[in-house]
Amino acid sequence: MRKLLSFLSVAFSAFFLVAGLFLYWTGWYFVWGFGFLLIGAILFLLTKNSWKLKLAVVGIPLTFVAISFYNSFTTPETYLIPENYKGPVIVIFNQKVGQPKEYEGRRRLYKIPATGVLFSQFKDEQGWIDQEYYYVTPTGQRKKLGVLDTRDFNEEWTLQKNPKEPPRDSLAVFNPGTMGTMGNSGDPTSKVFLELSVGTYNDLKTFKEYTPEYIDSLNAARKKNGS
Repeated sequence: MRKLLSFLSVAFSAFFLVAGLFLYWTGWYFVWGFGFLLIGAILFLLTKNSWKLKLAVVGIPLTFVAISFYNSFTTPETYLIPENYKGPVIVIFNQKVGQPKEYEGRRRLYKIPATGVLFSQFKDEQGWIDQEYYYVTPTGQRKKLGVLDTRDFNEEWTLQKNPKEPPRDSLAVFNPGTMGTMGNSGDPTSKVFLELSVGTYNDLKTFKEYTPEYIDSLNAARKKNGS
C-alpha cells in the first residue's frame, strides 16, 4: 500500500509539473501554469526520494520558468514628449543613423521630436512593458501623462456600458506598447516600430495615420539636415 501511495504521489507530481510547464509555455494560461508547477513541486518534495533528486526535479523547471519570466519584461522606458504635442508618437528602432542610446538610471530615454517620430539606435524589444510618459517644456520641466484605454469609453456599438466612463477631454496616452513592422519582415529596409497616441479621446478621431512614405520622407529630411 505504501509503495502504491508513493508511486501515485510521484505520478501526480510529475503530471502537475509537466502540465504546468505546458500551460506556462502556451502564454495564455501561464497563471494556471504557475499554479500547477507549485502543486507539482510540493507533491514531489513530500515524496521519500533523496533531496538531490528532489532539488533536481523541482529546481530545473522552476529555474527555467523564473528565467523565462524575467526575460519576458522589456527594459523600462521613459518618453519625453514636447509640451502640448497631440497625435501619434512613433519610435523606429534599429537605426544606425538615429538618436544615440541614452539612459536615465535603468530606463531607456526617448526624446520625441516635434514631428512625433523618433529614429532610435535602440534595438526593439517585445514583452511586458514598463513605460512612463512626460510632457516636457522647452526649459526641461516635466509633467507626467496618465494612460487611458479606448475600451473604457462608451459608443453606440458598446455592448456593456461603462458607468464610470472617463471624461472625453482628459489628456492622456492611448494604446501604449503597440508594436508593428513597416514592410516585409525579411526585407532589410523594413522598420520595426512602437506606436502610441497622445491627446484626448475626442482627439483620436482626428489623428491621421502616418504612412511608410511619410516616415521615409521624415527620415530623408532628418539625414539631410544632419539631425
